[in-house]
Amino acid sequence: MNCRIRLENIALVTAVALVFCSCHELTEFEGSLVADVIFIRTSDHTVVGSIDGIDDGRAICSINNKTFYVLSGSGMLYKMDSEAMGIDTVFSVFSGPGSGIYDIVAPPPRSKIYIMGNGSQIVEVNIGSNTVTDVFQVGPSPSSMVTSRGPYNTMLYVGDAQDSRLREVDVTDNRVVRWIQLPITPQAIELGSHGDFVLISSRSDGANVLVNLQTPSMIYSYNPDLGYTANDIQVVTDSSSYFISCPNWGGMDGVVQVADSLGDKFGNPIPIPGHPFSLAATPNGHYLYVLSNTGDGTGLLTVMDIWFGWVEAQIPIEGYPWDVTVHRNGEYVLVLAAD
Repeated sequence: MNCRIRLENIALVTAVALVFCSCHELTEFEGSLVADVIFIRTSDHTVVGSIDGIDDGRAICSINNKTFYVLSGSGMLYKMDSEAMGIDTVFSVFSGPGSGIYDIVAPPPRSKIYIMGNGSQIVEVNIGSNTVTDVFQVGPSPSSMVTSRGPYNTMLYVGDAQDSRLREVDVTDNRVVRWIQLPITPQAIELGSHGDFVLISSRSDGANVLVNLQTPSMIYSYNPDLGYTANDIQVVTDSSSYFISCPNWGGMDGVVQVADSLGDKFGNPIPIPGHPFSLAATPNGHYLYVLSNTGDGTGLLTVMDIWFGWVEAQIPIEGYPWDVTVHRNGEYVLVLAAD
């Protein structure tokens, strides 16, 4: 389904002529659900298949051109094969049910992944042996995490919802090497395109903090003017801008806000149908994928063409949307949604 709606000034996206004036009542689910992974081909935005029957799937992460992982709320980790469009291996990584905050990140060179979902603990998994290799705690209540992108001196950055700290963790031994007290409670976190800054958005008050990783004490700047409560942040390759999903859970449809390299607002917010909460981008920076909850137990994937400045497609998602990721070669965008 194509609907090329022109974005103005998208040199780094500013405004889009998309206005939706509905108000949604979100459908909330209790207990566990069976989830599916929906395969969408990026070349033509067509749904080409799915993997069904994932018990309580909550978070998804691609690590290369064919392998990706889905984390279950019950503590099971599903290793998936895109070529076969099937489940490769399933094994336990923690005793469920989890904390309700689920995430998977893969630091380069992607020989292991880190999992959030086990209360205050973070789980390290070796992806070659499919085994848990470490379980550790870096703060009382982790709320978000991201890894640096380079193959050397790789760090894991973890925001904490209880003590409002950002911690830098060396992935060679999972030891906290630096931390900084933040003036906000972190919800969304993303590393800048050059790896020298971390942008953190607030859980509650629409503020941003930009942390300078090049300074020994991780000096930060505070921007109270984002204007929206954020849920996710995505940097597009070769762009100096941050794209921030702002769901507006309690009101009208949400927006994607664009912040410049210093974490300040850049242009007008981009209205997105539904409540946009999860973001992913193709490695070449061509497309930004915005996953929205439309409020009735279904979702919508909005495809933003960053190169040409328009909304390329809007793809209905059957089921309750959880998460989205893109393969390293950009062939598929993968959407995790519950039946």
